Amino acid sequence: VPERATITNMGAETGATTSIFPSDEVTKEFLKWQKREDEWVELPEGTNEDYDEIIEINLSELEPLVAQPHSPGNVVPLSELYGKKVDQVAIGSCTNSSLKDLLTVAALLKGRKIHQNTVLGISPGSRQVLMELAKKGHLADAITAGARILESACGPCIGMGFAPKTDAVVVRTFNRNFFGRTGTKSADAYLVSPEVAVAAAVFGEFTDPKKLGSYPKIEIPSEIEIDDSMLLQPSNKPDEVEIVRGPNIAPLPEFHPLSDEFQFKVLIK
Repeated sequence: VPERATITNMGAETGATTSIFPSDEVTKEFLKWQKREDEWVELPEGTNEDYDEIIEINLSELEPLVAQPHSPGNVVPLSELYGKKVDQVAIGSCTNSSLKDLLTVAALLKGRKIHQNTVLGISPGSRQVLMELAKKGHLADAITAGARILESACGPCIGMGFAPKTDAVVVRTFNRNFFGRTGTKSADAYLVSPEVAVAAAVFGEFTDPKKLGSYPKIEIPSEIEIDDSMLLQPSNKPDEVEIVRGPNIAPLPEFHPLSDEFQFKVLIK
């Protein structure tokens, strides 16, 4: 499921308007892992006749790729950038931040140090992921290597903290690298996989992640701790709930049901 999340997150760059995976046995197993199996609903995939266009991508034929500034669609093979110096590496946020992703990152960082001219920040995908990393010692492996652990939030992806220095070359495992999105307009952001990001952090430049050695064997725990104790449940008296707003925050307007017909002009580019 985490791999599916990354693919759907980047579906727009393939030309798709939106992306969705079928809700199948893989989905069911994931919900079972999260102790939510009873909430599973099957959503089978359609037939070829259900779609306007079929896009096929053979992942086994792809080599490591990099999206250059300032668009996720500006893609080149990683090999074209070998040797280019990297100032900052950011891993995580909503893309490539699952438990499997960060277990891989921690395993690759274990026993290593990041390059002296490169800084590394990691944003776990959720509090649950952060707790699992901490309980098993994987968080310590990343911190010992020189990584900074950031909040489980959008954070650096939208320029909210961890802004790079002026004219920096930034490597990120995020989903977008538009101009100015890092929080530093003069910085150039490149999008990569977690493995390529770790290699850049360790060697201080774009390089083949195979230089890190054999690919680590990642074992996902058969059970994961589910802690919803800090989630605020809906009130039984919603009309009595007070919403506190600052002086510049307005309430949502009242929405009316959509009409049966619409008439408007459409500009086709």
